[in-house]
Amino acid sequence: MQSDSKETVGLLFGPAFSSGLRLEARFLAEDGEKSPTFAVGLNGLSGYKLRVNPNNQKLELLSNDVLIHSVKYEWSAGQWTYLHLQVRELPGRQWSVEGKVWQEKQTKPKTWTLQWTDTTTPENGQPSAWATPNPGKPIALDDIQLWITED
Repeated sequence: MQSDSKETVGLLFGPAFSSGLRLEARFLAEDGEKSPTFAVGLNGLSGYKLRVNPNNQKLELLSNDVLIHSVKYEWSAGQWTYLHLQVRELPGRQWSVEGKVWQEKQTKPKTWTLQWTDTTTPENGQPSAWATPNPGKPIALDDIQLWITED
C-alpha cells in the first residue's frame, strides 16, 4: 500500500557533542507534486537542522523543529545538493550556528550562506540527516562527512 502522506525520516550517527562538530552531506531528489525537503542536523533530535525547503524557496535553520532563521534559496531538482553545518562556541556564552548550501554544478561557497548566534547552550547530541520525500520518489543521501573542530 502506498501512502499519500509525506513522512520525515532520519538517522542519527556519530558522537554526541554540544559544539565543535562540522557536518557535510549531499542529497539527490526529484521534484514532484510538492517538492521534497532534506536536512542535516547537529545536537541530536532537538538540536539544530539546516534544511532545504524548495516549496518556500528557503534554506532554513531549525532548533527543536522550530524555524529560527531562513534565507532565500532556489533549489534545482535532479542535482546533488550539498549541505554543510557547524556549531561552535563563541566568547561570552554564545554559540555560532553556520550553514552552507550549494549544488553539484556550483563551487562550494567560501562564506556561510546562513549564520545564527544563539545564547542557549546546545545540548549534547548526535549528528543527523533528514528527508521528507514525495511518495514514490526516493531521496539519495551520500558522502556524509563529520569533523571535530576547535571552538
